[in-house]
Amino acid sequence: MISPREPYSEAEQGLVRRFVDKGGRLLLISDPTRTQQINSLAEEFGLSFQPGVLYNQVDYDLNHRNIFVQDFFADPVTEGPSQVAFYTAGAIRSGGAALAYTDGNTLSTLVEGIEPFYPLVRSNQDNVLAVGDITFMTPPQNTILDNSRLIANIAEFLASSDRGFELADFPYFLDGSADIVLGRLSLLGLGAGLRRTLSDFQIDAQVRNSEQPGEDLVFLGLFDDAVKVERYLGLAGIQVGETIRTPFSPDLEPQGSALISLQAQDSRHILIVLADSLETLEDVAGRLESGAFRDVIVSESLGVIAAN
Repeated sequence: MISPREPYSEAEQGLVRRFVDKGGRLLLISDPTRTQQINSLAEEFGLSFQPGVLYNQVDYDLNHRNIFVQDFFADPVTEGPSQVAFYTAGAIRSGGAALAYTDGNTLSTLVEGIEPFYPLVRSNQDNVLAVGDITFMTPPQNTILDNSRLIANIAEFLASSDRGFELADFPYFLDGSADIVLGRLSLLGLGAGLRRTLSDFQIDAQVRNSEQPGEDLVFLGLFDDAVKVERYLGLAGIQVGETIRTPFSPDLEPQGSALISLQAQDSRHILIVLADSLETLEDVAGRLESGAFRDVIVSESLGVIAAN
């Protein structure tokens, strides 16, 4: 999030909080020279971007507002750089760890006296990082001193997320490739359609006769085919018989009903889609393609379509 001009609403704050709590990485960037509402989101994570501009009249890069920072606390984000240059930088207060601090010659336009200022910090959650300068990341300043190394570390911080996924995230929990296994041959057309849908998201899916060890799995079938994935359904607490039982919904009559179940096992994601008939299964496939399946989600891992 870079210098938002409009404040975040409570609902928007909640969405970002949910993303972070699930393991997502959040980078907040701003500087005190811009009109922005960064604190409307930063304060949700115990951070506060300060309004004063940092400057140094002893050691600087061409302009006293172009400060050098060479004091770092040990952290993967600060590993490697020995000195960086920040431009129109501001300090950040955090309930978490400071990652870099200024020297005794660096002052603030709004703070009297000498104190260390922190232009690079984490929140009290390690997966939230805040930077009090934008310009150091833009050409040509990105090549000054060790700026490029710090930028690379920040990119690595963002890319190394281990965020937990849920059903609503379909198809992003499929890790680049997946097996589509059909409960019966008559579903081949639906399998081919789902393969095309996934390819639009750069997911290489193949329709196979059986699942491959270690690969993500999408199983399409009718309720009569549930025996083929019984072990996965059992782990999810789902029973398919004369009635459909799940931990998160009332018992269902099979006719006109469908289930979408997601499980994570080790490094795999297993998506099971079952319905009473080809017509109902076609409806579910259409919902997966359009995103309308989110309307029938009853838990983080289960979607249920009940007979009317």
